[in-house]
Amino acid sequence: MEKVTPKRVFINNIDSYASKCVAKFLCECVVGAAVDPDAVTEEEEERKPHSGAPAFQVVGTVSDTCDEDRPHVLEEYKHLNREELLSKLMDCDVVIYNITQHAEQLEEACWAASALHNKMEGFSRAKMFILVSTVMTWACSKPVDPDVPFTDEIFWRRRAHPSFKQHMDLEKMVVKMGKTNRTMFSTYVVASGLQYGLGEQLFHFFFKTSWLGQEQEIPVFGDGINIVPTIHIRDLASVIQNVIEHQPKPYYLLAVDSSNNTMEEILK
Repeated sequence: MEKVTPKRVFINNIDSYASKCVAKFLCECVVGAAVDPDAVTEEEEERKPHSGAPAFQVVGTVSDTCDEDRPHVLEEYKHLNREELLSKLMDCDVVIYNITQHAEQLEEACWAASALHNKMEGFSRAKMFILVSTVMTWACSKPVDPDVPFTDEIFWRRRAHPSFKQHMDLEKMVVKMGKTNRTMFSTYVVASGLQYGLGEQLFHFFFKTSWLGQEQEIPVFGDGINIVPTIHIRDLASVIQNVIEHQPKPYYLLAVDSSNNTMEEILK
């Protein structure tokens, strides 16, 4: 079997909940394996040659307080200045910036996309930039038909929650940069539903309240009848892997599951 060089993937804040889970998922991928194993029969899987070689090499930045061991991550970076960080990004095939958790990453993600776009003419090989954003950029959207759910095909109609307008501005900028020369610098926006699973982050408060058993009931914020778009963190990682592997034509993707649960149902 021909030797395949793994793609080098940069992920910001790989010690944060979402980025850590995405990094671990990508590090477990091997060359030749199905992107969606649930859609492949056992017979097809047996016929498909597997090299067993890793499909990705993951590198990324970590915070000051990081002391967790991550043997699956090839390189970790702390306290890089912009020049040093750009050099690391230029070494990668794929750059992923997750802005779903830490607002201070917005400015760095904006700089990274712009810096790579400006260096595009000097690329030795094609690069991909993936912005992992949030469905909060859709929070104030008005449906054309109450019975028809929002889809990523009408992303241009979205209206952000006032606190997430900067996220939406960055989404627009990333999409625009990818139109200059998609063969050398392709860009994608993955608007993630509220993430759950594998340790929790957003829903941790509600789990902790249940575990401690000190309250009569788990608090429901609001009336509880609002539909909350969610996605399991491994499913989000799988969407990102699909984007890297298949480079789909749509450059704006909604990453939500089909659960369609209200806030009250989720808490129950």
